[in-house]
Amino acid sequence: MDPDVGDQGDVYRDISLDGDVVLVVGEEKKLRLKVNSQNLSCASKVFRAMFGPNWSEGQGLSKESPKEVELVEDDADAMYAICCVIHHRNDLAPKALSPQQVLQIAIAADKYDLSVALAYARAQWLRSRDIADPKTLAYLMAAARWFDDEPAFIKCGRALVFRCVGSYARLMDDEVLSQMLPSNIPRKLIADNRNPGYLLRSTDILEERRTRVRAELGELISNEAKEGCACGWGARRSKAFQQLARDHSPLKMLWTPVSQVMRNIQTPMVKLVDGPKYCPNRHFTHPPTPYARASQALEDASRKAIICYECVNASSKGTSCTSKHG
Repeated sequence: MDPDVGDQGDVYRDISLDGDVVLVVGEEKKLRLKVNSQNLSCASKVFRAMFGPNWSEGQGLSKESPKEVELVEDDADAMYAICCVIHHRNDLAPKALSPQQVLQIAIAADKYDLSVALAYARAQWLRSRDIADPKTLAYLMAAARWFDDEPAFIKCGRALVFRCVGSYARLMDDEVLSQMLPSNIPRKLIADNRNPGYLLRSTDILEERRTRVRAELGELISNEAKEGCACGWGARRSKAFQQLARDHSPLKMLWTPVSQVMRNIQTPMVKLVDGPKYCPNRHFTHPPTPYARASQALEDASRKAIICYECVNASSKGTSCTSKHG
């Protein structure tokens, strides 16, 4: 459905053909959305109060003469996407959203208490699989917090730690992220736990997590390279890890994604696990013990990349997260 453009450049969209309300969104170039107050009320207790009998917006509603309600401070594209979802207008909903648009939708969803109504849609909007761009992941991580979606928040944070190289300080070059991820605000001034800057604690937590994981992986490689055994399986395994130690020195690891280092570590673990089963020096089935030890160390390092809500809250207070991944 193509939008109609008014004389002043305002854009009209009929989301509900029998709508009784026209939302006028934006400050300069306005977007007029014809919607149904019942759909809005069912999706949000904020709209339920607004269109109830005690507010002027809820009085005298009719589809013959829809009442205009101004939402000057809201983002027009965000409100359009939200209204499409809660009116089941998949034919009108945007087929793709930029991470900036997802963040604006999340902010509006928080304002109007729409997190539950948008639960299935946000699962698609917050997908971070195969994304390696730090800025995109940072936007999605901030959006996940505004949606109060901790699993998505954790996934985006892990992706930032695992897939990105270089300094996270580059995120501060983005005008929006510089407000969302302040890195130099004194802790005593950070009080609003709905502020994504407070919740992400900016680049500090990300850098700390990545440094910790790199250190754990470096120690794992070093320890496995020193594991000595005269049997053929042990010698080949030790040699493979010695090569990894050369390929992933501390300086080289700075410019290699953590996920790539982890995949490289798994290669000798997997390839050699099917080697000779009997060690004449130790008289037991050889592969399971070092393989299980290295696998556990790899799992521990991966777990320490997690950034949860408690991690951020604890960081803002100068304490440590009590979760097992901390």
